[in-house]
Amino acid sequence: MKLLRLVLSRAALLLGGLILGLLCAEVILRVFFCKPLQTEGAFTEPDPYLGWRHQANWDGRYFVEGRLVPIKFDEHGMRRGRPLAKPKPKGEKRVLFIGDSFTAAFEVPEEKTFIYRLGDRLNAAGREQWETINGGVRGYGADQAQVWLSRKGFALEPDIVIYDFCHNDLLDNLKTKIKCTYALNGDRLGELKLPDYDWLKRKHALKYLYVRRLWRLKGFRDRQPPRLSTPESRARYQELCKMLRDFDLESAQWRMQAALIRKLADECRARGVQLYVVPSVMPFEYDDHLLELVGGDRQRDGEDPFLVHTRLKQVCDRAGVPFIDALAALRRHYRIANREMLWWESDNHYNERGHELMADLLHDALSRSHALAQGD
Repeated sequence: MKLLRLVLSRAALLLGGLILGLLCAEVILRVFFCKPLQTEGAFTEPDPYLGWRHQANWDGRYFVEGRLVPIKFDEHGMRRGRPLAKPKPKGEKRVLFIGDSFTAAFEVPEEKTFIYRLGDRLNAAGREQWETINGGVRGYGADQAQVWLSRKGFALEPDIVIYDFCHNDLLDNLKTKIKCTYALNGDRLGELKLPDYDWLKRKHALKYLYVRRLWRLKGFRDRQPPRLSTPESRARYQELCKMLRDFDLESAQWRMQAALIRKLADECRARGVQLYVVPSVMPFEYDDHLLELVGGDRQRDGEDPFLVHTRLKQVCDRAGVPFIDALAALRRHYRIANREMLWWESDNHYNERGHELMADLLHDALSRSHALAQGD
């Protein structure tokens, strides 16, 4: 018994010393190393409606492809290095983008994103003053984007809203507990269920301790970029592609997506705002070699391998929402430019060249539209 008490007392002392050491390390990191540890993973905070949101006035970095990209948020938690004028200046037109990580575009500096570049192209004409606004939040589904637009986005007085669809939305829209989720009654949206806010706050407090941030930053620096051709990454994307092929317009995933687009369209029309939908494009949708690796069976030029874009266009046509076909343009360019890389090797997001092409695509589409031609 004496030996047992001795062992337990030493173990308690060891555990207490470890906890005290971690607490001291947490305090030191918060006081002296706050800025250097403002990195990926530490830029969100819990939100009682949306589940999470970008922190207002956050200034930090995101690690990608062996480098740190500077990230700044404004008072609204949007990725902007300059404040947005309030109220909207007379004669100014605004294009507000909503979506997830493809919209937020942490992988490139702000001035290299397709949203910033689109603003430069619109203003180059000199006829009107345009402001492009990045309302994307990493990890958002279409439901969160819609709720954010309704609660905060419309207050920014947009003339055009562009919803940037991502394949993950089909899965994210049905997630519960960590975010708001609509019930689906047939083809119509039902009650909006809010997340467990108290649980989210506890989870956030533990997840973003500064001690953990230090460890995660080291992991980011040491991590080798995964290749799609590795067995692990290939298996992950094969599973995703199989699900995308299996989802048809009668599935719960697409019925929810269609209902959310109709709600976005109705809310925009009620406010005199023009809504557009543009899909993000995965690299294995326009690279035939990658398409073969993940199990694609339709590789002819110009075809939609997993019918995601075809189905999305059908949904938009039924809702009366203009659809901007990004897939055909990127597939065409990829072949003409001799397989020019448009995405980062470490993930699926666009690199700087991909953002440049998306800006050109969006500018051409808006230039052909009635809204831009008439300045409405």
